[in-house]
Amino acid sequence: MGKTFVHGKPAGILMVKTHAMGDVLMTTPAIRAVRRHFPQASIHYLTGVWSAPILERNPDIDRVIAVDDAVFHDHRWIDRVRLIGRLRKERYDVCVLFQPAPAMHLFARLTGAAQIAAPVAGAGSRWVHMPSPWRRERNRYVGEDFLDVVRNMGIDVQDTQLVFSVDSGVLAEMACRLRDRGLESGQFLVICPGGGRNPRDWVEQKIWPADRY
Repeated sequence: MGKTFVHGKPAGILMVKTHAMGDVLMTTPAIRAVRRHFPQASIHYLTGVWSAPILERNPDIDRVIAVDDAVFHDHRWIDRVRLIGRLRKERYDVCVLFQPAPAMHLFARLTGAAQIAAPVAGAGSRWVHMPSPWRRERNRYVGEDFLDVVRNMGIDVQDTQLVFSVDSGVLAEMACRLRDRGLESGQFLVICPGGGRNPRDWVEQKIWPADRY
């Protein structure tokens, strides 16, 4: 799959990753790269309400479009048609999709976006103008696959740091709670042992077994 560049200077860009909080977080370097390449563009990000908090304070996004996650994996065709109609009114120039499923490629096409960039597994997709290969190396960091989507748009990626912006008031409150317990920055390690659950499915293999700790 060859590199294809975005035509012109897009005024409106729609980015899409519909579920899985960790996956949405791993698209944030790609969001930043697109923002730096197209500083004048209005960037909207479509995701499910489950993952939307990850993006709410992201400085590179102008609007987060949060929808019920079930719209994409249940048979809610009327809601899906209404969502497509809402997106078509925005007249996006580019849709950057971070999902390889052909059904999502079609969804991106139905939004009316003039150009679509997305990962493609296998032979290809008739609806994607700027395809990037998906998961050629199973042991590769999936964030790099998301970055390949924007690299294939002719966008240079300089920074791969994840972005999760938190309200300053929340940070101050947590710092106060830590001090009350005699903890200062750099003196503790936080472990989040959960995982594997999202609105679409439940992947038990993603949970680290208790006997491995």
